[in-house]
Amino acid sequence: MGKLDKTWCGDGKAEALLLKLEFPGADKKIVNHADKIISGSFVFQDLWEMERTSVPVVFSDSIDWQFQPYDDPEWTYALNRHSFFPALCKAYAISGKACYAQRAAALIDDWIKNVPLSDMSKKTAWRPIEAGIRCEAWLSGMPMIRGCASLPEGFFDRVDACLRTHADYLAVSHGGFQRLSNWGILQDRGLFLLGIYFNEQSYIDLSLNRLNDNISLQVLPDGIHWEQSPQYHVEVMRSLLTVIQAAARCGIPLPDGFSKTVLGMARALALWIKPNGHLLCQSDSDDVDARGVLAWTGYLCQAPELMSFSQGTAFEENLWGLGIDAFKEINSTKGGIKLNSTAFIDSGNYIIRDKNNFLHMHCGSLGSGHGHADLLHIDLFAHGEDILTDSGRYHYPNSSLRHTMKSPAAHNTFTVDGKDFTEYASSWDYTSIAQPVKGEYRFLKDACFISGGHLGYWRKGIFVFRKVIYLAPGLYIIFDEIYATGTHTCEQYFHFNNHGTAELSGGSVKYQGKSASAMLLPLAENAEKKLIKTPLSRTYNELEYGSCLKVAAVIEGFACLATVIATDAASQEINLSARMLPVTLTKTGETLPGEKAHAVRISLNGDDFTVICLHEEVIAEVGFVAAGGHAGYGKLLAFTPEIPAGICLAW
Repeated sequence: MGKLDKTWCGDGKAEALLLKLEFPGADKKIVNHADKIISGSFVFQDLWEMERTSVPVVFSDSIDWQFQPYDDPEWTYALNRHSFFPALCKAYAISGKACYAQRAAALIDDWIKNVPLSDMSKKTAWRPIEAGIRCEAWLSGMPMIRGCASLPEGFFDRVDACLRTHADYLAVSHGGFQRLSNWGILQDRGLFLLGIYFNEQSYIDLSLNRLNDNISLQVLPDGIHWEQSPQYHVEVMRSLLTVIQAAARCGIPLPDGFSKTVLGMARALALWIKPNGHLLCQSDSDDVDARGVLAWTGYLCQAPELMSFSQGTAFEENLWGLGIDAFKEINSTKGGIKLNSTAFIDSGNYIIRDKNNFLHMHCGSLGSGHGHADLLHIDLFAHGEDILTDSGRYHYPNSSLRHTMKSPAAHNTFTVDGKDFTEYASSWDYTSIAQPVKGEYRFLKDACFISGGHLGYWRKGIFVFRKVIYLAPGLYIIFDEIYATGTHTCEQYFHFNNHGTAELSGGSVKYQGKSASAMLLPLAENAEKKLIKTPLSRTYNELEYGSCLKVAAVIEGFACLATVIATDAASQEINLSARMLPVTLTKTGETLPGEKAHAVRISLNGDDFTVICLHEEVIAEVGFVAAGGHAGYGKLLAFTPEIPAGICLAW
């Protein structure tokens, strides 16, 4: 029999008692979910379920473990990860009713009997990733039902025999794919736990060697997981945190730098998530609250600033995952992490933030098949809610909707001549992938600047570049530059949060939300502007629709499309206007043509701002560029009420 004490699993009964005190109603929710499982109804909605479902599937008789109710095999994979098992075990710990432990054991016995390891099952129930996740589910749930006297005779012996098969299988299920994919980490987390369970040093050593190799390959120096998906970044973190926790409680040394790498991932995540603690829907990701994971990391890695990121309230997942003492320590920790504007230079994620606003732009590698064609995409969150948002993923089957959700038009970026800069081939592949060109950035107290471009249109002789300038709290201007010859059509896309309303009037869009308002003002001349209905998915398998502003402009040769965005609290009126200004050289008085420079004068609630943007080098001898009564030297100049003399953001 394996080692099933409280060393790393916690004390389920004690945690259940505290759950009732700390989270009123949570115990009933868990028991209700368990009751549905007993009735044969399965739905996968755990907080960190990788591919959630919302429509229950009911088995009236025996369970078909290979059943696929939809076109998406992810349902079958989820069923065989066995999240139902810890759910039933928790219900037993909460209620003390044997029916939950009996149902948990019966389901596992049925699965062991009917789903043997075979070449066929390796494609579904026994994929290595499912095997690794299933081990953690079994091992975390079994201590809670160990004391139930009415379990089938020999149940734990049958479980042990099957877990031995899992261990042997995971030990050989390793290759180049596992080394680079999140799969490898999720698999070998399971093998490590089995090493503890069976007190088998060979499993422990093998899994730790692989995990150490995995994180050295998969985690970029800036702390971001290479697959560019916040969802899978967290899944990798959670697996590694389980290893750190189990190793600490069992006295198992970890490789040098192991915990430091995970801590770096957490610190990156703290800056990468939105101010409400939720993940961006970047690449294949859901809108999920990640603060519990940060608190978990803070406790295990002795980083109080991350523990307090939970704002003094440990989450339910911390209670079940860490135990009572850790839960209380997280709740009592005060302080916080200082959140600044950030450039993740390896992954190409750039963030500008102030007290009430958060803007994110992506100009980095695609990552894996989970990556979307989102180069130069921006997310904007203000005053407690999304303003501009990623459209999300919805599902994984190779469908027209999957194509739509991964395409540039589903993101807040721009295209040329209706052609995708990164071209979809199938659910996990592209026929061509645009090369990102990371630009300059500067974060100053009163003004910030991020930029980037890509080579997605180089075969057409076109180069595109985006500059985002922060001028004051909640005020931004975007310059989209298209370096081209001949006539082309440029299409800009801005997807609004559908929890508010977006209205197009007088050439600008006003967004009115519950806690935030915004105005978006495109300055492209003679452009067609229209709000279109587009799909939006915050959660896997859940589809909504929202409003997207599409701006289509016919350009001749070089063009720069300027867009001004202002945000404020929902109760505040935004009075925003902007106009283009000529740019001159002070030495000669020459007015520069549009392919060389643009300037914009912005008026926001009575304050004036001027930005001068050069698109190429123009000064051959000593002199300044000027617009709207302001002059200075540099490629990007900002003049604001806080900086009346102006500041150069790029030379």
